[in-house]
Amino acid sequence: MRTNLVNRLMLLAGISLLAFACGGSKEDQALEKVAKELGMDKEKLKSKSFYSYEVSGGSLDGQTFTTPVYAQAGIDTRWDENRKINASTIGFVDPLQGNSTFRMIWEDDRISPLKPEENPFGENSFVELKVAKDDEKHVFLSQSGSYKLISKKPKTWVDQITKEGYPVLDIEAEFEGDFIETSTGQKVKIKGWVKGFDPR
Repeated sequence: MRTNLVNRLMLLAGISLLAFACGGSKEDQALEKVAKELGMDKEKLKSKSFYSYEVSGGSLDGQTFTTPVYAQAGIDTRWDENRKINASTIGFVDPLQGNSTFRMIWEDDRISPLKPEENPFGENSFVELKVAKDDEKHVFLSQSGSYKLISKKPKTWVDQITKEGYPVLDIEAEFEGDFIETSTGQKVKIKGWVKGFDPR
């Protein structure tokens, strides 16, 4: 059962990464391919969060991975005293492989460089990826690199207690950098794409 699940995830990852290389909107290409594989309407997939990435080097060299269909995603937003967004964290709760996290510290309309951080409430942008392959679990933590913002869509979340509005974002970004596999110390390069949809 685990093998079938992993094979399905790898197929989805290949579909998503193929979309990167095609012309037109990267989001539209990825949505069309993933929606077809999952048997979902493309419009419904627009309200989902997901990721895809390829590993270069180490024991998983050349392999691609994407969001498991069962993973639950969410976005945590942090504001400054003026209610300006200064941090966004896209998290994927994955009980089989472990949770993956995409932390983004905003510098105006840019995202700060990736650092070797693990604290989801810290002051650095980072990526932590967890994946299971052949019954072995791997954890990749960014050491350096960057996010490339594709798009961000501002929305407003209204606190139901105070009735005050706060800005939130739907985010699409590419990421690329040097990572370390924490259990073995192997250094690899990872390149991918993440989309965070805030349902509020």
